[in-house]
Amino acid sequence: MNKIPLLFVLIISTLFSSAQLIITPAILPANGVQNVLAGSGVSFSNIQYTGNLNALGAFTTGPIPTGLGFPSGLVLSTGLVAHIADSSSHFASTNNVAGSDPQLAFLVSGQIKDAAVLEFDFVPSSDSVEFRFIFASEEYPEFVGGSYNDVFGFFISGPNPLVGEYANLNLATIPGTNLPVTINTINPNSNSSLYVNNSVSTSIVFDGMTHVLTAKALVTPCQTYHIKMAIGDGNDALFDSGVFLEASSFSSVGGSFNSGRVTGDTAICIGSIAPDLTLINNIWPVVRWESSVFPYTTWSPIADTATTYSPGVLTETTVFHAVVESPCSETSSMFAMVIVDSIPTPQFSYLASGLNVEFLNESTNATSYVWNFGSDTTTSMQSNPTYEYLLPGEYNVQLTAFNGLCAANYSQMITLIDESVAEISTSSFSVYPNPTKGNITIILENAANVDFSVIDIVGKIVYSKSASSVNGLIEMDLTALKAGIYILRMTNNQEVKQVKVTIQ
Repeated sequence: MNKIPLLFVLIISTLFSSAQLIITPAILPANGVQNVLAGSGVSFSNIQYTGNLNALGAFTTGPIPTGLGFPSGLVLSTGLVAHIADSSSHFASTNNVAGSDPQLAFLVSGQIKDAAVLEFDFVPSSDSVEFRFIFASEEYPEFVGGSYNDVFGFFISGPNPLVGEYANLNLATIPGTNLPVTINTINPNSNSSLYVNNSVSTSIVFDGMTHVLTAKALVTPCQTYHIKMAIGDGNDALFDSGVFLEASSFSSVGGSFNSGRVTGDTAICIGSIAPDLTLINNIWPVVRWESSVFPYTTWSPIADTATTYSPGVLTETTVFHAVVESPCSETSSMFAMVIVDSIPTPQFSYLASGLNVEFLNESTNATSYVWNFGSDTTTSMQSNPTYEYLLPGEYNVQLTAFNGLCAANYSQMITLIDESVAEISTSSFSVYPNPTKGNITIILENAANVDFSVIDIVGKIVYSKSASSVNGLIEMDLTALKAGIYILRMTNNQEVKQVKVTIQ
């Protein structure tokens, strides 16, 4: 039994909402059945969908009532489900260019168009199966009694515990009758106690709908059944209709296939040890665990029968579920997903124009950043920031790159010279030894009355001296300074020359 992670579907789907109804269109059929519609006592397989994928979706409601009667579930439409979350003063009418369906065509006279069909096999664990639904339409109330008789049906096939076989028996009927639920069978004039006038709704576009109805059937436990859930436009491809299916309501009352769910959804960095996963809300023995990686269509068995599983080190995003021995057969729990993020690689270069620096971000596997420019407490979250330093000097710039929960740091020393001050071009100027333990000799030819300044990496003058050269040499004692990198600046007759000095 395969399941596609609902988390991925929600990420790639666009949410459409108005007031208190939120629609997720184009939900994958397997997700819709396994993770939305499924209740207790039933296992599912062979899930298929026919029609426009945007005619199938999931929905939730907010705290203000919408009139639906249940807070979440699946919805099938003859139009686009995204159009449902709207005021009833608007109008939903879409030609899906979808075909007919033989079972729907059997229920009404005329042609069926824009059919949306969700079908699957299921195995009940008790002697009955049921689920709850609501039918709604834009055909209400203007086209009641006419030929535009939109219709839907829930057609079950399989062993009839009383006699023979069910062969596409429609379960979507008016209580106490065999009449199908259609525009013409439930409306302000017929079976009006089951009808809701929705013409002043601010959250559901359909002008009319039914009260909550229940589809149910007697079944034989542990036998395989097939059900087709179908809806279609009657005679034309306009004026949309929809059927809402309550979440977790498809169940086999009195039995239990409740295989529980796995807790432990989390995100980790690649190569990290994933936290333990735990199976809860399950009373059956664990047969094995299974894992699946992208594209999440196959499951790999894990020989572990404990209710807690330790995934260990993971290198890619993985989903896990437990397989348990239910009353009729093996069945899978709901899964947990461990998202594995790559560790970012921060890197940058820079372009300096005097004290103005443009930083060029060259990081990989990163989604966000924090810069520290090494001059004060100023930071930036821009990808490629520009920063204006106050003073020349040497600065330790640090870039922290993030990818999900993963982070990495990179730092680089940059040296800035105030280019607005001219350098001495007529004198020879050099320093040795460099690096030094603190005592340096400056070679300076043909210069007298020279001013010297020693500047630390944050631009602070930490030493100064005025001197004249003797035989072209000037001695300087910097042993009082801490180890680090400094700028030695020489000024002579408004001309300046600078050199980097490293004190060890």
